[in-house]
Amino acid sequence: MNVDDKATIAGRQCAITHKSDMFGKERFKVKFDDDGTGSGWLRGSEVDHFRTNSQASSSSPALPPEPATPTKPLPTINRRPSLCSDEEACFLRPSRSGPKKLTSCGSFWIGLIADIQYADRDDAQDYHGKQERHYRNALEITRNAVAIWNRSRVDIVVNLGDTIDGCNARLGQSQLAMATVLSVLDVCNVPRFDLIGNHELYNLGRADLCACNLRCFFKGRTYHSQQFGAHWSGIFLDAYDWSLLGVPENDLNYLEAEKIIRRHNPKVFTDGGDWTKDLPVELQKYVPFNGAISKTQLQWLEQELSTAESQKRRVLIFLHVPLYLPAAGPRTLVWNNDKVMKVLHGHRDTVVAVIAGHQHEGGYAKDPAGIHHVTMTSPMCAQLGTDCFAALQCQDNGTATFISYGRCCVETSTEGFGRSYSRLVLAKNAVNTPDGPAIDRPCPVTSI
Repeated sequence: MNVDDKATIAGRQCAITHKSDMFGKERFKVKFDDDGTGSGWLRGSEVDHFRTNSQASSSSPALPPEPATPTKPLPTINRRPSLCSDEEACFLRPSRSGPKKLTSCGSFWIGLIADIQYADRDDAQDYHGKQERHYRNALEITRNAVAIWNRSRVDIVVNLGDTIDGCNARLGQSQLAMATVLSVLDVCNVPRFDLIGNHELYNLGRADLCACNLRCFFKGRTYHSQQFGAHWSGIFLDAYDWSLLGVPENDLNYLEAEKIIRRHNPKVFTDGGDWTKDLPVELQKYVPFNGAISKTQLQWLEQELSTAESQKRRVLIFLHVPLYLPAAGPRTLVWNNDKVMKVLHGHRDTVVAVIAGHQHEGGYAKDPAGIHHVTMTSPMCAQLGTDCFAALQCQDNGTATFISYGRCCVETSTEGFGRSYSRLVLAKNAVNTPDGPAIDRPCPVTSI
């Protein structure tokens, strides 16, 4: 690996480092001299794209303004020794070396974002014509998130999946779009965990996810448990362990998924229209854009929660697809959410919260076991000029506080237009009520 080029991009001096990857292909990394920001590892053709994006944003301030929506600012963080040593500052993809153990005392902070779904295309509406989608603006929100996380010095970042939109596959831009978003996220110089969403699998085969630099493989698995200091653990689940997406049709996990869908919603294989039409509410989750937690993963989850319980740790569950209907919708749930919830409820004094994405309109609820379920809204659907990400403070007393930038958590079943939560206290006896105003729905588009 050599630093052998100096260049100027958007009037800023930078160093260009190059290396050969495991396939012998040249890769490049750009680092600006003035503030140390830059790109992740790019292919040759992607350097020009990064240069263009940098030129386009060269007139922007180095740090974004505070959120335009009335949210409470991220509190000043009293720093303690870093969670990672210098050599661990960049979380290595652990498919070979294994994840690094994060050790620290005191509270720690997590940066959170879900369903970025970037694409280099004009704004559009969803399939049903109800949801405005601002594909390019989602990348700007991600830049704002990274700048604020860096400025506030969060300890880790969790990307809850759907990093790029499925339309990139049709446009032939999957690799470029992924590299563009990851080059932004890589500017955040703390460990990052990427979860697998359905849009990753629309764009890339499961076998290709590691090669594109997503940090979602842990010792060959796509689910993982990580200790955070002396009092907390994070459990990262793969909601598409059994799935119709991203694997060959003769794959064992595909075959398990096929059996589930044929049993509960066979029209998926025969009807190209609305898969949930005339289906009872309880069956509407059985659609291809959801998936299931495998038996092996469920057994592993039980073991990890038992270990955390014996060590008196508090646990946060992260996954792409929600588990609890009152915090999401009937069409956006893990297929076997009831079995996963049964495992979590068996450790109700250990599990504090489940944090998910997938349902772009968001939601929040606390289940009968006292576990909080937070479904984050999508930056792609955020109003222009606003933000959509969060920071989560986890304290030694077992309480976590979810702090919203923009409307990243709103009332369930309001299609994203209901009242928002600027903060959520995630503790057993906590009661959270929305404190942000509802927003007006856009006028319907009519044709003459």
